[in-house]
Amino acid sequence: MLWELFARRAPFEGLHPHTLIYLVVSRHLRPDTSDFETQDLSATDGSLLELMKECWSSEVARRPAAFSIVNKLRSTLSSQNVGNDSYIAENV
Repeated sequence: MLWELFARRAPFEGLHPHTLIYLVVSRHLRPDTSDFETQDLSATDGSLLELMKECWSSEVARRPAAFSIVNKLRSTLSSQNVGNDSYIAENV
């Protein structure tokens, strides 16, 4: 979902669902983040990009637990005042 928020589109458009499952499971295919990494990201965006990649780890033990994801999202968003009316007015 984070990738879709960054890209403003669905990943892997045009791939058949069975092909996508095969590529993700057996080939460890992940959405391309190179466009995001070359942009001048804010601290919030950089933290979210890092979290997104952690969630994609091919090693299950290295993926963050759900409560950890929620805590990281809360921390990142609250540190930037994301969600308050002035942030929304200035950034939308």
